[in-house]
Amino acid sequence: MKEQQTISLAITYAVISILLALFQVIFGANMWLGFTFAMLMFIAPIALAPIFAIKERRMLGGYIRFGQVFRLGFLGLLGGGFIYSVFMWIYVDFIDTEYTEVLLRRTLESQKYFMEGRVPEEQMRETMALTEENIRQGHTFEGLMKGLLYYSLYFLVLSLIFAAFLKKNPPEFQGEASES
Repeated sequence: MKEQQTISLAITYAVISILLALFQVIFGANMWLGFTFAMLMFIAPIALAPIFAIKERRMLGGYIRFGQVFRLGFLGLLGGGFIYSVFMWIYVDFIDTEYTEVLLRRTLESQKYFMEGRVPEEQMRETMALTEENIRQGHTFEGLMKGLLYYSLYFLVLSLIFAAFLKKNPPEFQGEASES
């Protein structure tokens, strides 16, 4: 199968993202766990895309073109991000309809604890209102797709960088004797 590594990358990234989300559900959503989750979601593509690109290069006999690395990374990460986004939409809207409310309550509690006595009351109320709006909007289908759109820009840049560093073009005249 020609796109085996792209599909494998998409599935691997989706599974890791879904497991991270479920880990957050199981162990309780709060501001710090949310931050850790976001950082791991940011780091996962950086770790996964090169691994799958190098595997593809090995499968191709040690050579891989810029476009092949780019396509593998971008489509694999975008596919995995899409699977994750659809999973989260189904989870939040149909399986655990209280998820957003629990996440919101725990995040606002953590935020209030962190800011109380350190931040003026008005600024604290504004920050918490903005947090509430972002959490509510971020867990709608539209919010999840908007998040995927933003992440697709990140995937695009990463894929371009990885393609530049991991490409290895085959020799132009492989097997020809050089003239003296």
